[in-house]
Amino acid sequence: MTGMAMGEEFLALLPELLLLSGAVVGLLLGLWTPQDRQGRVRAVVVVACLAAAGATGADLGDPARAVFDGTWVIDTTTTVVRLTVSLGTAVTVLLAASSVAGHPRETEAYVLMVLGGIGSIALAASGDLLMLVAGYLLASVPLYALAGFAKDASGVEATLKYYLMGAFVGVLMLVGVACLVLASGVTGYAALGVALPAAPRALVAVGVLGVVAGVAFKAGAVPVHFWVP
Repeated sequence: MTGMAMGEEFLALLPELLLLSGAVVGLLLGLWTPQDRQGRVRAVVVVACLAAAGATGADLGDPARAVFDGTWVIDTTTTVVRLTVSLGTAVTVLLAASSVAGHPRETEAYVLMVLGGIGSIALAASGDLLMLVAGYLLASVPLYALAGFAKDASGVEATLKYYLMGAFVGVLMLVGVACLVLASGVTGYAALGVALPAAPRALVAVGVLGVVAGVAFKAGAVPVHFWVP
């Protein structure tokens, strides 16, 4: 436990909370917005992304810290990913506007992009294996839906391949997490660094390979890049 007050810990997650708020507000706004005025939802999402980037920029230069008992780590890597994802999502939403404008599920497309971005940040900020798994799922599920958003032959094929490979690699990742927890008895990265050197090497090797496979899939690394749209 870091000793930070609960309010301060939530404040440390301000960029993610802004993104989540943008997704929720955008989704609710889309329910009562005519189809020809869905640009309002796009504007809300883009503003939320820019606000998240601004909140991240305000933290530049702050010392690294962990919140919520070390499950979420805010360091240089997290800051870079926050900025990249926030600005990248804003640009992606704007570029996708011409493709999804007028679509019956236009609002959902923007919301899914933001949720996938939050999952990507969670992967980078996780300080615990369980948070890593949660980030993997949050980064994956929205993209499964987006891959087949057009509902044409190519989209259906992309969704099927992406989902099946994602499910397979996800299982490998869960097996890896289970092996590491079994070998060490802990889930936090800091505690793992202390416990794993004395753990059975074979079990640790299987665990590390499983976790690396999951992270590599989300990064589109070889050889799973063939199945990443």
